[in-house]
Amino acid sequence: MPSVNGNITLNSVNDREMEKIWGFKAKHGHTGAFNFQPNAIQVVQNQNPAMYNNVVFTYNSLQGLNLLTEIVNEIHKKEETKAVGQ
Repeated sequence: MPSVNGNITLNSVNDREMEKIWGFKAKHGHTGAFNFQPNAIQVVQNQNPAMYNNVVFTYNSLQGLNLLTEIVNEIHKKEETKAVGQ
């Protein structure tokens, strides 16, 4: 069976999305299926509201990929809902 591993990098993440990411980490981080690297985050200067780049996750299993897909979809769904409502 092939191994599943890799990384996901998010850019242009806003405060609300970062809050969701931290909540997701608190809820699922203990599984060991993925790692979140907050020391890699870069704050985009002169942005109001604040924006963050280089939000990096790594995964080493299908479970980790599935969990990260869940949070990315959650963030994306919120953006789609916002765009439709405008």
